[in-house]
Amino acid sequence: MTADIPTAADVPSTLAKAFKEDASYKLAVMERAASRSNLMLAGAQALFD
Repeated sequence: MTADIPTAADVPSTLAKAFKEDASYKLAVMERAASRSNLMLAGAQALFD
């Protein structure tokens, strides 16, 4: 399996700022989703105790 995932090295310097902002936004979204999943799992565990 392969994927075409852009990295900072692949981004022209003229687009670097926008790339970093986009990457930061996506990271924040993923972290929020992960924390919500962890909270849900923690709550679900309490239901079975």
